[in-house]
Amino acid sequence: TRFSDWSRVGIDLSAYAGQTVRIAFFHRAGRDGYGRASESHGWFVDGIEIVSGTPHFSGNFEWGWKDWNTDHGVWQIGSPTAGPAQCFEGTNCAGTVLGGSYPGYTDSRLISAPLDVPTDQPRLRFRQWYSYSSYDSGIVQLSRLEADGAWSGWIDIGESQTSFSDWSRTAIDLREFAGQTVRIAFFHRAGRDGYGRASESHGWFVDGIELVSGTPHFSGGFEDGWQDWHTDHGVWGIGAPTAGPEQCHDGAGCAGTVLDGAYPGYTDSRLISAPLDVPAGSPRLQFWQWHSYSSYDSGIVQVSLLEAGGTWSAWADVGVSQTGVLDWSLATLDLSAYAGQTVRIAFFHRAGRDGYGRASESHGWFVDDIRIIGDLQ
Repeated sequence: TRFSDWSRVGIDLSAYAGQTVRIAFFHRAGRDGYGRASESHGWFVDGIEIVSGTPHFSGNFEWGWKDWNTDHGVWQIGSPTAGPAQCFEGTNCAGTVLGGSYPGYTDSRLISAPLDVPTDQPRLRFRQWYSYSSYDSGIVQLSRLEADGAWSGWIDIGESQTSFSDWSRTAIDLREFAGQTVRIAFFHRAGRDGYGRASESHGWFVDGIELVSGTPHFSGGFEDGWQDWHTDHGVWGIGAPTAGPEQCHDGAGCAGTVLDGAYPGYTDSRLISAPLDVPAGSPRLQFWQWHSYSSYDSGIVQVSLLEAGGTWSAWADVGVSQTGVLDWSLATLDLSAYAGQTVRIAFFHRAGRDGYGRASESHGWFVDDIRIIGDLQ
């Protein structure tokens, strides 16, 4: 329904395998509750094909759609001319309309080929760029292959993406689905406000999708890029800053809330580490930081604990909130409460509103040379 530019749709015909069928494209032109008819340009189809064989999962869009498809259009694959200036890597990525804004009122999934989830700490990682208007968002979903050969309903995984983020890397833990066959979907929602009005923006772009497994490695230096760090809501970038501090504390790589400008308003985001084992004794977290925060905005370190059932606890604040302006300085936080346990560390950036609902922006928070130290010498 509504509107979509040219995009590719795939429909599973397994239930009709070995049978003779006819295919129909059924166009409905109805009336509203008052008996009034409406008209538009309708439905156009092209490039119809029946394909068979095992579909192949690929997270690289340089060769086009391959075995990706959509359920309600909107998504396209190619080189963007609106939204992000370019794909994260190469010339092709997937996005909700490459040449303009997404249409209002239209939800759509970009759906992968089936894939087998590894058993050893599997994670889905991808790069994303998004710009969403109010009431619109994007979220990753998963459907698993059931014992009877049918696909389950779509399950939300990860966090909803709202507001704006430049290209950043996100990771989603898939241990709950280890050893199963699944499909991954990037679900774009375009809703309405409380008055029934639609809003549009450039939407969601994804690139460099990969399924990884094995023990993630904690590193506090960013000279080799992201390694096993990721974000939950974008914003954070890793590299050499050209705004804010204009250089890292040490070397050419650090992490910051937008490397080349101000952070966007209304957007909270965590920079999340790989799991790490906290040493016994008097463990401390040490890192270098630079920040410039506007009123009502701040940053704070958080910790999530690996619990007995293999799930992660809610994020707990440690230390004090970072506000105002601070040049590069060394911070030390006590982790004694987590001695001998496995945790994840997050640098949680908050961008709020004042009492009048207004957002403010500044250069945000930059961190570098993160390390865990044990007993005092």
